[in-house]
Amino acid sequence: MEEVGFKVEKILAIEGPGWLVRDYDSDMKKPERRGRILEIVRMVEEDRSLLPLSDHIAAVGRK
Repeated sequence: MEEVGFKVEKILAIEGPGWLVRDYDSDMKKPERRGRILEIVRMVEEDRSLLPLSDHIAAVGRK
């Protein structure tokens, strides 16, 4: 992306491995389970080796 004037600062996983939770939809409705799932996702969101586990990623760039 540098050829168009953007420098990639970070690539982040949006879901990360959170979707692998057995009862994901149900657990995301429970505040204590949702908090734990999101905590784990945040811990690994920048780990490039785990990016393929996420269906969506975000690239953060600066011009």
